Amino acid sequence: MKAYFKQFLSCSHSWGNVGTSIAKELKNMGHDIELCSTNGYDSFPEELLENVVCRNCTTPQNLSKNVCNINNEFDLSFAYTMMMHFPEYLKHGKNRFGCWNLDGTVIPSGYIKYHAGATKILPSSSFSLNVFKKNGLPEDKMFVIPHGYNENDLKNSKKYELKTDKKIKVLINIQQNHTRKNIKGILDVWGKTFTNIDDVILIAKVKNKVPSALFEVSWNVEFQKFKKKYKKHAPVIIIDEFISNIFDLYNACDIVFSMSNIECFLMPALEGLASNKLVIASGGDTCCGNVDFMNEKNSLLIKGKTVRAPSNYQYWKASVYGEMFEPDKEHASELLLNAVKNYDKLMYNFSDGIKHIKKKYTWNAVTKQILNLCE
Repeated sequence: MKAYFKQFLSCSHSWGNVGTSIAKELKNMGHDIELCSTNGYDSFPEELLENVVCRNCTTPQNLSKNVCNINNEFDLSFAYTMMMHFPEYLKHGKNRFGCWNLDGTVIPSGYIKYHAGATKILPSSSFSLNVFKKNGLPEDKMFVIPHGYNENDLKNSKKYELKTDKKIKVLINIQQNHTRKNIKGILDVWGKTFTNIDDVILIAKVKNKVPSALFEVSWNVEFQKFKKKYKKHAPVIIIDEFISNIFDLYNACDIVFSMSNIECFLMPALEGLASNKLVIASGGDTCCGNVDFMNEKNSLLIKGKTVRAPSNYQYWKASVYGEMFEPDKEHASELLLNAVKNYDKLMYNFSDGIKHIKKKYTWNAVTKQILNLCE
């Protein structure tokens, strides 16, 4: 089979990680693949460089001029991208598979018509599929295809060096400082739950960057507020660097923690489970795609309620009907305390559930699901 990928493929972006992971699996299975990255080649997998066939589309200026030099026809065209790109990015395929997740509940009305550019739409969770369905996308062309984790990266991982003697290390892994990631809530719960006499430390894998959009926040600003509010807070290590194998960092930690308001999948939760870590995350099935693979048999889920999403929690065009999950801070604090005090017991109870997830959510298994949809 011949497959073509046109989308963000730089692995500094989560879409790029998904696209290159699937491309690598197809290549390892013996399929022919051709790649066109629309956001450059930062942290690009070396084994895929020989499959890059177009470098004309790496800038917004060139994208708008439609200068892609691909003229072949493919059995499969795949793109993890915003829906308005489906007609252009997928046009070379017999099977035109468009993957997108809104991380919201109301799709701007002008986007809907572009679903026609895909023969199948692949949301990554039941939550994401339900959002598409409620917004008018045809249910018969949608199939939930989850994200996965890289078995080889996990197998070849080492242990990231953390300069601390604290016993329990709690990791937050936030790729983008978007409001919906609830950085303020995470820091507030950390400050309320532990002090500097507790044998715990927060490892914050975040980006120190100035916000450039309404839906972004500054980690540094929120962290400074946190330090003023909680004078005796438990320590925090901030990591703002690219880690080539993220499992190195998981190996150095014990608990993976998230309090997101909206997630269509939540990769750090899956990666945490794959690394045999205790995962705590928001548990609302109305706005949390992670409940597809997180449950009482493998992790701890934070209770909460569904509320209206403020405009700065939404992308592009905000809607007064937008919704999000509001995790209960008291319950999140209780779960953190429970996780620290009863870590070994919880991990023993969750061991079978974690093994099941590790088998089901590899990139190899995910890629096979995509191939099974091809006609």
